[in-house]
Amino acid sequence: MLQANEIVKAFDKKTVLSGVSFSLHPGEITALVGRNGSGKTTLLRILSRIIDAEQGTICINEKDVITHPELMENIAFLPDRFDYFPFDSGNRIMDYYQMIYPHFDREFVEAEALKLGLDLKATSRSLSKGNKVLLGLIIVIATGTPYLLVDELLDGIDVLNKKKIKQYLLDVAESGRAVLISSHQLEELQGIADRILYLTMDGQLEETIGEDGNTIKVQVVVKDALPASLQRKSVEVFQMGRVHTLLLEGPLSSVLAEINGPEIVQYDILPVKLEDYFYWEQGKEKINA
Repeated sequence: MLQANEIVKAFDKKTVLSGVSFSLHPGEITALVGRNGSGKTTLLRILSRIIDAEQGTICINEKDVITHPELMENIAFLPDRFDYFPFDSGNRIMDYYQMIYPHFDREFVEAEALKLGLDLKATSRSLSKGNKVLLGLIIVIATGTPYLLVDELLDGIDVLNKKKIKQYLLDVAESGRAVLISSHQLEELQGIADRILYLTMDGQLEETIGEDGNTIKVQVVVKDALPASLQRKSVEVFQMGRVHTLLLEGPLSSVLAEINGPEIVQYDILPVKLEDYFYWEQGKEKINA
């Protein structure tokens, strides 16, 4: 198991990550989502040891990767742009990876490149964005590492390549490896992720999958107007006439007490979607203003 414990990172006195802790489990795809500037890429770069955190530890099987640097051969990172070697061919790039990862599977890359129609003799810079992403993905998969970190892999990719990418990630997880993927493609991630982590703008990490006790989504029908007390405590995501769809802070018992007033004709508890966490965080800024 890979564990991040109380990771803290700041740039120019602005805290980006504030005590972030989570773990990656074999055979699972974990999605990391959050608004632009929330620190998703920073977190992945810390896990990859590209940059250091001010505080906190990263452990693999309870061993700190700083005191045991050899453990880093268990982690492979694919950045949002596979541009580290723009003037090198796919074949040459594989040579670099073979130097670092002892179990690198060159035959896998060659076989998948043939299926995908990728020319491994071509330089990276000559490839389209979609093909560059696919090349980077099959190369990091070929490292054989138990932990695969990928950043904004689906951004700007066409439908057909998205399908291929998602299938590769599902196959990696099915083989017993762990995937951590950062992306803005919310619907795409909900379809493949076993767990979803939401990184807030103040550097806090929240697990969002399923109906948790922190954010409750309700649809209410009012007699005349939404009560002022409910307006102050909620974020409205939709309204049609007397029907309001609201997000409120849990637990569920306190929300039920809030919506059981005489102005509420009817209510339903709705499942929280991933996009609702974006609305909730933005709306909370207004509530707290």
